[in-house]
Amino acid sequence: MSDGLTERVVRLPSGPAGITEAGQGPAVVCVHGLPGSGRDFRWLAAPLAGRARLVGVDLPGFGRTPVASGEDPSPEGRAAFVLRVIDALGLERPVIVGHSMGGLTAVAAVTARPDGFRGLGLLASPGLRPHRSFRRIPRRSLHAATKGPWAPLLRPLVRRLFAGAGFRGYPDAALARTIACLRATSFEAHAARLRALSLPTLTAWCEDDPLIEADVLAELDGALPPGPRLRWALGGHVPQKHHAAAVAGAIAELARG
Repeated sequence: MSDGLTERVVRLPSGPAGITEAGQGPAVVCVHGLPGSGRDFRWLAAPLAGRARLVGVDLPGFGRTPVASGEDPSPEGRAAFVLRVIDALGLERPVIVGHSMGGLTAVAAVTARPDGFRGLGLLASPGLRPHRSFRRIPRRSLHAATKGPWAPLLRPLVRRLFAGAGFRGYPDAALARTIACLRATSFEAHAARLRALSLPTLTAWCEDDPLIEADVLAELDGALPPGPRLRWALGGHVPQKHHAAAVAGAIAELARG
């Protein structure tokens, strides 16, 4: 592709998995948020060139990966899918990076395979307690709405809710899958996994993040093992876009071990 990224589909026993790749070197597996895709890390491709191999994974129900390739919508289920992709690609002890709710998936993958990763990166990732955007979403009622007979009539409302949070242009199926994933999320389980981490961990976030409060992100910094800590006043919810060079440098540091 013109941006230096290559998109392809990997065949797993459970079904196809879409991935986005760029570069050569130690592998960095990137897990997107909800909704999203492996292309959510495209800004890191150029600054990581020559230092690492970027592998963005499309989670089940997003990008080019169908839900059937990994039906369990929980962070643990999504983590098991990511581990299957890692095994299919033959990656040995990659760095794993999660953006936004992808951080829960990345942490669950590290917990499931403690010796399987060189480092962990959390970009604008949720912390020990539910953040404001998670609290505001009526997960149970929306999930029921996407499954019931009124689902076609309620789709415009769902689109408006996500658009109000900054998520525009996603297909209805991806929004429905997002709701299912959010409904299957336990912050108590996530907090327990965070406190048990021992892997070198990078965090990167911005104080003006519209989805996660700065005090939640700062609290997370203090609860994690040592590693690079990147913080900016401006940049919103996508630090890998607005601060790509600094984020890529810290990821490359983890990849070097």
